[in-house]
Amino acid sequence: MSKVSGILGTVADVLSGDVAGLAQGVVEDAQRDYTSRVRCKECVARDRREDRILISGLVSFLTAFLLMPFFGLFLPFRGLAIYFIGYVLSFGLFLYLLNKFYSALDQHLSPILNKLPKRVKNIVAISGATMAAGLFIMLLFSSEGSETIEHEIVDTWYSSIESIEFEPNGEVNHSGEDVVGWRLQDGDLMLQFADDDEYEYYHKFLISEPYLFIAPYSDSMSVISDDCVVLSLDEDAQNESYWDEANIKAPEWCNIE
Repeated sequence: MSKVSGILGTVADVLSGDVAGLAQGVVEDAQRDYTSRVRCKECVARDRREDRILISGLVSFLTAFLLMPFFGLFLPFRGLAIYFIGYVLSFGLFLYLLNKFYSALDQHLSPILNKLPKRVKNIVAISGATMAAGLFIMLLFSSEGSETIEHEIVDTWYSSIESIEFEPNGEVNHSGEDVVGWRLQDGDLMLQFADDDEYEYYHKFLISEPYLFIAPYSDSMSVISDDCVVLSLDEDAQNESYWDEANIKAPEWCNIE
């Protein structure tokens, strides 16, 4: 049976566990290095251009993750939107740097890269692309969950003492004018207060419609259950009679007795 050549052959060998096929491909690639031919200058230039794009894309997959916390400090976006912005900026920056300095790097890297058989390069490229795609898919699913929760909390919530409106842009309309900002971070609700707006305070929260449970964390990051509050989407919750008849199943970390 004839073997499939090129990158498709590498994929087939990796998936099938054909170690012998991989070894044979390495030997064949090494033998082809001694044939008396050379690629045209235009072809080499095209390969270099494709290399720069591929390297920029792969590196940007990881760099975008590192940039997400930084962009989250001042951008009104969340999850996948922040990642996309980080990826585009990273890709543009790396592509610019590679275009500017690739010739100098190529002088040092070419002797090393030329010694690597093409089959080995294909394996490295496939592995890197697979890892990057896996990270991207994980982020996609996690960001969808986070954005769903954000969509649920964006509304006006009521109690007999106060009302609080969480706006999509991170601002808050609070009846007591104490809370001025909000955002979600790693499953916690971060609240910013008017009398100390240089800091954000961690709060544990849970949405169990029509109720919203919120409790602050202590300095040791344990939930202060006795300071837990519960609000409702129902405007009637501004009346004490609403809570007298409400059937509330509070989480274990929320003491509303």
